[in-house]
Amino acid sequence: MASAFERGLSIVELLAGKEAGLPLHQIADTLVIPRSAAHRLLAELIDAGFVHQKGEMGNYALGLKIAALGLRHLAANDLVSVSKPILDSLAERSQELVRLAMVDTDNNTMVWAVKAQGMRSGLRYDPESGVAVTLSCSATGLGWMSFIPEQEALTRILQQGIGSREDFAPNAPQTIDELREIMETTRKQGYAIAIDMYTRGIGSVAAPVFDGDSVAGVLSVAGPTARLDEARLRELSVPLREAAQELTTLLEQTAGALDGRVMDGA
Repeated sequence: MASAFERGLSIVELLAGKEAGLPLHQIADTLVIPRSAAHRLLAELIDAGFVHQKGEMGNYALGLKIAALGLRHLAANDLVSVSKPILDSLAERSQELVRLAMVDTDNNTMVWAVKAQGMRSGLRYDPESGVAVTLSCSATGLGWMSFIPEQEALTRILQQGIGSREDFAPNAPQTIDELREIMETTRKQGYAIAIDMYTRGIGSVAAPVFDGDSVAGVLSVAGPTARLDEARLRELSVPLREAAQELTTLLEQTAGALDGRVMDGA
């Protein structure tokens, strides 16, 4: 039987990404726990500032304290700490939304972490950060999957589920063969392109950031297809890959500096 602590964490994980929150009965039913127990745990989470009730229906949603802790943790991450000036520069150059997604090795996922908006007016694409990346039909997800062993990539995609065209966009790949072909192309050219694949009317291009031999994150540029057709996305792949390489180099230098401090203190 799960402990109260484990159940509390399960509630937090369930509420993550649910902007409107969830009602008590849905939380209890999803986690297969008595509603009375779920109510007690939620009350404790509310007292601790991790959960709050919102709206007329009194749904339970994550509080700002969770976001604050997450941002504090991200700020301590080497990749996040060195990335903002590079993202700002790429956003200014592209005049589009630039985002960095980071690999969460603990949970085998990738999460949007940092963004910079280059389009100051007019039609903008600016989704929320902090949600898990869809692996099968986003440029960012494919930019990660294409640079890890193929069988591992396919396993991760199948575990998350292949995004349907009904839920995402008309060009979302639907078969393993389609995914293999896209990943092979991405590996050869060094970047992934997605047009009407994750969101209808949105084009994006993404390139990996490496920490040694592993992908630490994926840098992307995205915007409306009215501006970002395939030709424009391929143009933007050049400064995008330069920025991704700059982040990779900075990560190497950061790791070297840390190793040096460890050696000095040994």
